[in-house]
Amino acid sequence: MENGLTKDETEELRELFNFYDKPGSGNIPTKDIRNMLKGSRFAAEGRELKRLLADIDPASRGSATFAQLLAGLQKRTSPQFREVDPREELFEAFRFFDRTNSGFVRADDLIEVLARLRSELDVNESEIGQLVRDADFDKDGRIDYQEFVRMLFEVEQMS
Repeated sequence: MENGLTKDETEELRELFNFYDKPGSGNIPTKDIRNMLKGSRFAAEGRELKRLLADIDPASRGSATFAQLLAGLQKRTSPQFREVDPREELFEAFRFFDRTNSGFVRADDLIEVLARLRSELDVNESEIGQLVRDADFDKDGRIDYQEFVRMLFEVEQMS
């Protein structure tokens, strides 16, 4: 590990940085950092991205060197920047929807959320409704964790 990041992680960051540093100046605009990290194991959004940018460019100059980027990412201990157990991610997603901590998610709530994500999932409203109805194996209008996981894998296969 190099300063909290593995050699592979540091190399991956260097490649990403160099791609965005087209003129070879050694600096990249901080406005490009989100796009640069998107799709990598270092992706960040929302507050996490704002904190990262504040760490990378504390003087708000609008650009960052590779050393600043590396130092900013080394500070991050969020699971976003480390390999996360997919089972843990699934459970966290379920807990997000289980607002009452009952161990169930209302089927209507899932339909509503999936409908908002429809364009990203490349499915239509009819498919969403059918998917959730199929996931509700016992037809009680609620989705338990097992049903939720099964449904997510079906969504993944559809897209």
